[in-house]
Amino acid sequence: MNNLLQLCRCLRRPREVRLALSGIAVRATGDDRLGSLSSEETAGLVEWTKGCDRVVEIGTLFGFTAKAIAATGAKVTAVDNFSWNPFGLTEREHEAFTRRVLEHTGVDLVRADALTFIAGLPVLASGAETVLVFLDGDHRYEAVKGEIAALRGKCTAIAGHDYGNPAFGVTRAVDEAFGRPDALAGSCWIKRL
Repeated sequence: MNNLLQLCRCLRRPREVRLALSGIAVRATGDDRLGSLSSEETAGLVEWTKGCDRVVEIGTLFGFTAKAIAATGAKVTAVDNFSWNPFGLTEREHEAFTRRVLEHTGVDLVRADALTFIAGLPVLASGAETVLVFLDGDHRYEAVKGEIAALRGKCTAIAGHDYGNPAFGVTRAVDEAFGRPDALAGSCWIKRL
């Protein structure tokens, strides 16, 4: 509760929030409830996005991953419906904080449900551009399976978080769709299409 109060007080001061979050993440090493990527996972994902024309992140939480990807020069769209965060912030507070984190980064933050957003993505013409979609929103089997199916023809690579984590349905959905991922970085996975 003390961490939540500290976070709420800092909504207008993103530097202090980042410090608060980093302190919480350090104490909670290995705790999936915070929804953050490890340094190894972030580095792997950033490496995979180098050279991509566009990157779409489905489930941006607070925008820290989208911000890291944007630093590679890719055009980044971060999508979230703001229905979950580990601190119990209201949807409005959650969205406001994420918008502050992403200020001046060039990241386009879109409030939408995953499948609604994916349905609006255009089908890619062969060789037109490289588009990587990173799935890190709903980790249930049916949700991941549906997102992967909806992305067919709309991106050149699909990546995601929490592969190998028995608490989620990610591994089953990915293995059924692709056999195995092309590469892993921690629990992040990628499949080039």
